[in-house]
Order: sequence, then structure tokens, then C-alpha cells
Amino acid sequence: MDAEICTRAEDQELGRGERLDMLEEAREYLEQAIHLIRDATRNTGEEDRAEVYIIPTLAMCVGNDHEYLGSQPYNVEELYEALSR
Repeated sequence: MDAEICTRAEDQELGRGERLDMLEEAREYLEQAIHLIRDATRNTGEEDRAEVYIIPTLAMCVGNDHEYLGSQPYNVEELYEALSR
């Protein structure tokens, strides 16, 4: 995790806009992780396990717009919406 983000969150009270920016950044990191894991496991024999276990979990953490049957009890998209109100 970016040390700068941790420091900002610990040292000061954050405004709503900054919190939403941080959640958007977190969503982007999750999406980047999905792509990196797919690339790293391609043609290794481990891609099936990554696609069955890791990728769906990360995708469900991002938001509700995914192709998987399951869901997380709460995700970044829902948290963003809650803090936007």
C-alpha cells in the first residue's frame, strides 16, 4: 500500500472528495491486480486456479458489475456510493 495514502489518512481528517478519490484509486488497483494476475499466470498451468479463486474474489470486491455468480457482503462500489451521500 502506498505509504503516502496511509499517512494522509492518519494525519488529518479527510474531506469527502479526497475519500472518494482514494476509493476510486483502490478500485483501479484491484482492477490492475486482476490484469496482472491473469498475465502472470497465463500459460503456467495455474491460470485455471487463478480464474476460479482469486480473480472472482477481486472482481466482486470492485463492485457488482461482474460475470460471477457470487458476491461480497460489501464492495468498493457500494462503499463509494455510501460515502457519496
